[in-house]
Amino acid sequence: RWQFTCMYGSDIGNDWFNPSARITGVRVVSGGAALTPSFSDTVREYTLRVDGETDTVRLEALQENYGATLTYRVGNKTYKLLQEIPVADGTEIVIECTYPGGSPDADRVTLTVAKEPSAAERLEQAKRAAVIELENYTDPADYRPAQRDEREQALAGGREAIEAAGSVEAVEAALTAAKEALDAIPTDGELAAGELTEVRKAAAAELLGYKDPADYRPAQQREL
Repeated sequence: RWQFTCMYGSDIGNDWFNPSARITGVRVVSGGAALTPSFSDTVREYTLRVDGETDTVRLEALQENYGATLTYRVGNKTYKLLQEIPVADGTEIVIECTYPGGSPDADRVTLTVAKEPSAAERLEQAKRAAVIELENYTDPADYRPAQRDEREQALAGGREAIEAAGSVEAVEAALTAAKEALDAIPTDGELAAGELTEVRKAAAAELLGYKDPADYRPAQQREL
């Protein structure tokens, strides 16, 4: 493309009297990504935060002098202005600008991608965490054999409901319901406490009926 200048290149971004390789900004053109912190002349390393659904980004570096040579590089692969750049968590995008004999004659900005998990990945993470929490919610050693079997059935049902959940909220609801089912199964200690209460009641009833007060005189009735 031909361009015409009336000011020795300064009116079209290529000032012949100001040779410089300085990068003056980075614009994230594609959606789903943002640069942090905001661009500054004193900062040369940035984080490019990318949402979980975004697999590529398009960038535009701003230059003090557009006569300088600008490249976008990931590893050994070089990209052009506004070209789609594939990204994953940890991808390092290096923007380099050179102007032989300029002041400065080279500049470099590094963007490190921090990619958020996708909705599907967040759901899978929630499911894994919920299953682990459910399996550690109770101790099988606290139950008698019959109740231990009930516990295993409740765990199986809870795991099935968690795996079938279609959202993080549904996972949380399934986990809560599974915990309530486990809470309803008595432990050995709870059964023993109930059995002791029944034994005490039976002993008290037996003791009360062991003697008939009518068989005693008033003084002995009081002793009884």
